[in-house]
Amino acid sequence: MEAWSALIIFASSVSLAGFVTSCTGEPSGRVIRERETLRKGIQRSLADLDNEITRLEESAADADEEESDEIREEIGRVEDLKADLIDAERKLKDPPQEEWNSLRDETLGTLDAARRYLRNEGPGPVVRHV
Repeated sequence: MEAWSALIIFASSVSLAGFVTSCTGEPSGRVIRERETLRKGIQRSLADLDNEITRLEESAADADEEESDEIREEIGRVEDLKADLIDAERKLKDPPQEEWNSLRDETLGTLDAARRYLRNEGPGPVVRHV
């Protein structure tokens, strides 16, 4: 009888949906919302980085050889940021529940690096060193 009482107390303190979710290992509503927010941020940052690459390529076409080389290096750095974001987005597709917090923090760091670059370097004319 004592086991049944414990089971009834446990079952009454947990919602059925929460209990089923915890048993199946499916992500909770908070995790789903966080994942969607991160995906939207990644998509926005990828679009902004694509625009930055286009702007840099146009500037490289109008620049002399030395400036063009510097701009090409900058394009490489932007493409590295894009690759990091694409990798982060791929990891978000089906993360294990127990790894969600570390994956979220890693993704936020990647997004922060991309947004910081865009805030500090672009959009705008390429700075030409004299």
